Amino acid sequence: MENAIKYTEVKTYFTLLEEQLQGRFEQVYGEQIMNINNLIAKGTVKAVEVRKNKFYFEFDLEVKREFSLEIPPKGYNAINFLYCENGQIDHAFGESNVYNTINEFQTAIVAHKTQKTVLRFRANSKTNFIIISVCNQGDTKPSPMIATIHSLFTNKMENNKFAYFGSINLKISEQISALKNITETGIVRKLLLDGTVQLILGMEIKHHKEDLANKAVHSSSLTRRELVIIKKIGERIKNNVADQYSIEMLMDETGISASKLQEGFKLLYNRTVTDYIKNLRVEESERLICETDLNVSQIVYTIGFSSRSYFSKIFRQKYGCSPNEYLNKRRVAVSA
Repeated sequence: MENAIKYTEVKTYFTLLEEQLQGRFEQVYGEQIMNINNLIAKGTVKAVEVRKNKFYFEFDLEVKREFSLEIPPKGYNAINFLYCENGQIDHAFGESNVYNTINEFQTAIVAHKTQKTVLRFRANSKTNFIIISVCNQGDTKPSPMIATIHSLFTNKMENNKFAYFGSINLKISEQISALKNITETGIVRKLLLDGTVQLILGMEIKHHKEDLANKAVHSSSLTRRELVIIKKIGERIKNNVADQYSIEMLMDETGISASKLQEGFKLLYNRTVTDYIKNLRVEESERLICETDLNVSQIVYTIGFSSRSYFSKIFRQKYGCSPNEYLNKRRVAVSA
């Protein structure tokens, strides 16, 4: 039976979630972090207020028993952008028992002027999802950006509510990974967090427009399973750029045809498989030039190229000079 967690009077978004999840946020480098381990769930909730009245929440939970969260707080008129990175999450409005499921890598945008958004977590499951809540709080005059975002969706409301459940978007997952990998502290971390959250918000809105125009994933012949496999291939290549890859090898490993592999890489990375590998290797060579004492010949070998002349050609195409020229400029800059 569902454990519906209700709330009484709350003052902020953070205290609302604390009361419902039975935990406490602690501030760490500009983020609010709540570690949970109770009868409901085990895991972490991270929260950032990106400028005034724009909130980012990341839930990484191992759910022990079914429960629901009700958002936003009283007095917050919010457009909620949802993205499920792992598992599933169910959504309903107010007291409605009509739930829509948001699956892995799926986007959703939900808003209601008079009722709360209800998110239901399934028992015995692992869930990782994000919420970006763009709020128009009480009688406070919203910023021009918040007012513009609200106007995009409030004009589409029927019976004071709006709900859009989109298609798969793996590019947003890439940005969430980038967000998790930020290692800087202090003001640099805050700026990077803010910038990445703003980018994710822009990608959510863009994805919604593309869905409406019947573009992007809707026009793809790839299944969800195939997209997930191709994403994992992309991550593997990124982490092991020096390894040797071929379309035939990837076809044998995955059971996905060459045409679908190319389609997936173009969809996720806007590149063919070969161009994706080549670009990653050149970017890795630039990092090695900047961070190591390796010479150009050693770098060519390290990143998996067999031809120094070919490497020099594609390096010049990307950076506007030869690897040796780039290396010499780097040394001059360091010694200056």
